[in-house]
Amino acid sequence: ADGAADVFRSVRKSSGLLDPAELPIEDFDELNVAQAVSAVKELTDAAQVRDIVAYEEAHKNRHGVVSAAQARLAAIAQEVVGIN
Repeated sequence: ADGAADVFRSVRKSSGLLDPAELPIEDFDELNVAQAVSAVKELTDAAQVRDIVAYEEAHKNRHGVVSAAQARLAAIAQEVVGIN
């Protein structure tokens, strides 16, 4: 049963269908663009940033938040390969 639950959650994550309580940023739905961008910049886990992108695109689709999250993903990737 755990395997099926993991698959279901994975599909929900990739579709942006997570519940706001499952997001890595507390009260994300209640943040304005500036607050959301600031919170996204604090994330260090690429999977969490991807969750935010998928959720944001499926719900509010605020360009500034999506752009900041994509920039954060690029920065994390550069950190991983040692490019500053």
